[in-house]
Amino acid sequence: MSASSPPDIIRARAALGRRLAEARKAAGYTQESLAPLTHYVRSTIANVERGRQSIGRDFWIRCDEILRTDGELTRGYDVIRMLSLKSPVTAPPPSRAADICLPTRRQPPPSETSLSLLDPASAGECFGSQTLANGLWAPAGRFFPGLAIPAHVHNATSDGDQVLATVPAGYHDAPLLRGPHRGLVIGRTEADQGVRLFGLDARHARRRLAHAGPGARLPIPHAYQLDELVLALLWAMSNLDEALLADDALIERATSELGVYERMSRSAVSRDLAADMTDVGMMWLGSAFCARHIRRHADAFIDSPVYWTREQRGEEASTWLLFTHKQKYLQATEVDPGHPGPVRVFCIPRTAVDDSPRGERILLLLAVALIESHGIEVVITDEPEYAGTQGFVTDRDRHAVIATWVGAQGIWYVDVTDDRRTIRGYDDDAQHAAGRSIIAAAASPQRLRALADHLELDWKTLAQRCRDLADRGCAAVVQPRSRHLSTDGVDRACRYLATAAVATD
Repeated sequence: MSASSPPDIIRARAALGRRLAEARKAAGYTQESLAPLTHYVRSTIANVERGRQSIGRDFWIRCDEILRTDGELTRGYDVIRMLSLKSPVTAPPPSRAADICLPTRRQPPPSETSLSLLDPASAGECFGSQTLANGLWAPAGRFFPGLAIPAHVHNATSDGDQVLATVPAGYHDAPLLRGPHRGLVIGRTEADQGVRLFGLDARHARRRLAHAGPGARLPIPHAYQLDELVLALLWAMSNLDEALLADDALIERATSELGVYERMSRSAVSRDLAADMTDVGMMWLGSAFCARHIRRHADAFIDSPVYWTREQRGEEASTWLLFTHKQKYLQATEVDPGHPGPVRVFCIPRTAVDDSPRGERILLLLAVALIESHGIEVVITDEPEYAGTQGFVTDRDRHAVIATWVGAQGIWYVDVTDDRRTIRGYDDDAQHAAGRSIIAAAASPQRLRALADHLELDWKTLAQRCRDLADRGCAAVVQPRSRHLSTDGVDRACRYLATAAVATD
């Protein structure tokens, strides 16, 4: 239950709607002229302005950009989101709880009661003499909803390749470990090198302790240190998981109701057809539909295809790592060894890199590593004029399949064409990008190393951490709850990146 009463949320939503109406009129827009720019219809704008409809964060980000309100509307949305997320502590933790900061876009916390966002490398600064009870804050992104993750922190001592956290007797029955929602048990060590934190998913911790005798301590592998890599994965997994669990029934219904579009070679679906869904739920619908659309028409390709994809940041790219259907899609588009492999092009402008914290950049690198692990050569252009190119697949002058969900006006836009001029335009874009790739190299390990340098990531340190995590598997610290998510892609990406690093030494 929310600690804030529904009327509080209703009043806040109505006030934000009035502010939107004021900003719209001041900027000279009508509801009709603003609607297509936000990728919604006029009735949605009207309902939001009257406070009658809740809508996702990406809508408010677009309105801030269009109306030049300097983030005011998005901050208003974040406040409402925090009101809905706040809940009273149901039971005192057996040890102390604390806030630590997961990596996110550079933005202020949504309320004054939230811990200020810090660089994950300084997470130890969050552990002062004051006890904080909100757990971990996984902030909102452009699409992610943002949420608090309950966490218990226990003192721990190092023992070989793990730490042993001192937990109370009967801890396996603690509400955090028995509850249905995500939680984290953290072992805290302090030595000359400072505070170090190691995490274990609450469900996994319960399994480890279920049959342990009195006085047993909780072992947590060193691989699960809460550094930038693990925190980035937690940030992505927890946000995706929370939204997809909330949307599960809606996704099932929408998949059935929108099945009629499977028989069409061209379709575009408005967001209003899934208006009750979160932004993440719409991302899943669009991604899954586009993957099926491409696979339905893949038999028409004669040569190895070239793919153009629109992910620019780690938030979007994390879907490659965590969406279950993405793993099946990558496996289905693999080419047999000995044949020319496909190419996948990303346009990642420098501004997208500069606007992304290190955690998101790590997710982007891992997503590229995953794609390369399937024998697909990745090309990256940073020329911003190509950022608006829609997603497509072409086999060089013969066929083109259009499939766009990232940045689409609706949930998706798909098409199939054999128009020579259209296909030629796509080929020109792909060839231009390949000729100016910022990670151009003959072999995959060198391409990944070049991308790490471009993203200003420590290649050797990250590769070692990927090796540690791949050896253990990451599910014990970022275990998904939703049936639509898996850690298989992350584990594969970590293994591949670690192996690639050996080849570049």
